[in-house]
Amino acid sequence: MRYFYVSLVLAVLLVGCTEDKDVSTKASSRDDHVWQEQVQALEKAKAVEKTLQDATARQRDAIPE
Repeated sequence: MRYFYVSLVLAVLLVGCTEDKDVSTKASSRDDHVWQEQVQALEKAKAVEKTLQDATARQRDAIPE
């Protein structure tokens, strides 16, 4: 029984220490990350803010003094 546990631990260590090249290439090929949706929402909000600022500037220019 002792040899079973030793061989089991060795097998787990062997499998855990092997390099899986497919996983590393997939992760590096994508530019996605955990916060990708939040980053896209922030960029969209910045674009809307720019549009509002431009509209405000046009309104200021249109108002006669």
